[in-house]
Amino acid sequence: MIPQTHIRTIVAGAIASVLVMAVYLLVVFPMQKSVKVTAANQKQQSENLRRSGFPLDPQKLRQLDAVLAKDKKKIYKKFSAVYQQVQRPLAREIDRYDTVENFCNSIQRFDYQEYYVQTTDELAKHDVHLYGRVLKLSENSGAEKDYHLLCHIWTVRSLALLARKHDLKLADEALVAPPPPEDASVEDQQAWQREQQLPPANIEALEVRSYATKADADAYVEEFPVRMTMMGTVTDLTRFLHDLSGPTTFLPLQQIEIEKIGRRAQDDTVKVTVVCSLFLLLRSQDKLVELGDGVLITKPRWRPGT
Repeated sequence: MIPQTHIRTIVAGAIASVLVMAVYLLVVFPMQKSVKVTAANQKQQSENLRRSGFPLDPQKLRQLDAVLAKDKKKIYKKFSAVYQQVQRPLAREIDRYDTVENFCNSIQRFDYQEYYVQTTDELAKHDVHLYGRVLKLSENSGAEKDYHLLCHIWTVRSLALLARKHDLKLADEALVAPPPPEDASVEDQQAWQREQQLPPANIEALEVRSYATKADADAYVEEFPVRMTMMGTVTDLTRFLHDLSGPTTFLPLQQIEIEKIGRRAQDDTVKVTVVCSLFLLLRSQDKLVELGDGVLITKPRWRPGT
């Protein structure tokens, strides 16, 4: 018969063996696995660093990190300046609504209609006459979002006034509609006679474009391009182009086509067609920073039409 003390020793040894096995399976083995994974990751990261050309020395890496952080601050400062520049044209309007979101949500169709009438009356005083069939915008135009209409006619107004400020002619007799038939209504006859007396300005609102990123499908900026054909001297044109970006203006040039129409060598009169755009940033500055890389152009969101 086995002595009682031996039985207790055997049981204690068995329990200890079970505990050791349990500790190994539940603690040591997972830790070994984790260590192996960590070591493999470190090896892979070291290999990636070696291939990338970055130094493996910790001190050099810290110095490089400090340089990159400084560059990042410079980039953000530049980004902030660009953001403010892009927001210039509509800054006063947006300030009335506190935020861009409120501006976009608050503009109604009657706001556009009122502004359209004011714009046509104002431009007519500068010999710029807008006709819906040429402009692709009219008082009765509609859009998915009403602020699109307002931004577009604002762009038309700004460009037209800037052109006239520098003595560039916008009226184009070639755009006058053909004469109506003899049995046309009195209104149509009068409209045609008005076009003959006051030729249309060669201005056209083009399709609205929206920009998004791969990280966020919602647009972060919208573009409102306008095509405009003018006639004037090279000097006047140069001044116009210079003033596309100013203290309260940012209507960057997208396209330009210049044709010399002066017959004499000394005559520098030119016919110029430009496409300039207003940009509306739909996010705050901080939210734009969070969007990341991967800018892409989405399909046009809205095409102007009368």
